[in-house]
Amino acid sequence: MKYLVAVLFSIFLFQSAMAEEVSVRCRGSAPDQDMLFKYEITGDNVTNIYRSHLIVMVGYNNSKDFGWKTVMAMNGKMLVDSPFPQYQALIKQKGSRFDLLLLDPKTGVPIEQFPYDNFTCVVRQ
Repeated sequence: MKYLVAVLFSIFLFQSAMAEEVSVRCRGSAPDQDMLFKYEITGDNVTNIYRSHLIVMVGYNNSKDFGWKTVMAMNGKMLVDSPFPQYQALIKQKGSRFDLLLLDPKTGVPIEQFPYDNFTCVVRQ
C-alpha cells in the first residue's frame, strides 16, 4: 500500500513539474477609434484551460471591463472576448508568440483588414 501511494505521489509530482504555467499580457490600439485594449491570459499548456480578461479603453475616461472568462485552447487557438463588437476574436499561440485574429461572426473566416494597427504580447515569468 505504501508503495502504491509513493508511486501515485511521484506521478502527481512529475505531472505538476511538466505543467507549464502561462501568463501573458497583450496590448493593442486602434487610433482611428481612439481605442486601447489589453488582454491578460493565464493558464497551463497541459490542460489547455486558460482564463482571459479584456479591458477596452475608448477616449480619455471611458473603459469597459469584460471580466475574467475561462476558455479552452484547441490547437493553440482561444476564442476570447472581442474589443470590436462586430467581430469574434481569436488569440492564436505559436510558441511564445500570440496573435489576435478577428473573425466574421457569420462565416468564422478571419477578416483581411484589421481595425487595429498594433497588437503586442509579453510573456510574464
